[in-house]
Amino acid sequence: MTRPTLPTLRLGDMGPDVEKLQTQLQLHGYLDSGATGQFDDTTRLALIAFQKDKRLPGDGVCRANAWKALNGPVAVKPVVQTDAEFRAKILTMAIGEIGTAEDAANTNHGDILKYPQLFGRGSESYCADFASYVLTRAGGTMNIPSTKTLLAELKKQGTWKTSDPKPGDLILMDWQADGIPDHVGIVESVDDDGTVNTIEGNDVNENGQEGVYRHQRSADVILGYGSPF
Repeated sequence: MTRPTLPTLRLGDMGPDVEKLQTQLQLHGYLDSGATGQFDDTTRLALIAFQKDKRLPGDGVCRANAWKALNGPVAVKPVVQTDAEFRAKILTMAIGEIGTAEDAANTNHGDILKYPQLFGRGSESYCADFASYVLTRAGGTMNIPSTKTLLAELKKQGTWKTSDPKPGDLILMDWQADGIPDHVGIVESVDDDGTVNTIEGNDVNENGQEGVYRHQRSADVILGYGSPF
């Protein structure tokens, strides 16, 4: 199968391909603002700076050569931000995704496909893809499609914990109480009684529609938490 060619993008363009361009520029450390899907002048200037550093024609038009460089190794560190700024941006991004839904048949298709597709993946259970998407757009580096892999990474980083959740933390749920993570969301806030308010992908609302929604989680289903990365 021939891989589809990414489109040429320029000032004034809009859509998910522009959002992907902005996310890649952010990962390479050339764009500090969020991925809006609008090719504005800030995006053009960031692209020109990237093109020049990669010895490409610095015209602010994203063609195949720029896409190739953008999808290559990240040679420049992402924009430095404090932990508080990172967490605030995570929540802003996550809140903005609430209501993004699957197709009517709830088959992991529809608008939610943008979460795995940002990382070159197709239709799949996407709770970890959603968390990865939000953290990446907020300036992080998470690219993990599996809750089991995520738990292993959090333990490897030494940021896994079973108490004291903070807004912006990752929260892992365990439906069978067998110690194996089944689902992941993002902590939005914590109530005085210990109830954790979350934003989750691959969740279901009161009408049976699957997508990105707010949820409340109690201790009996929570496996633990991890710092965003």
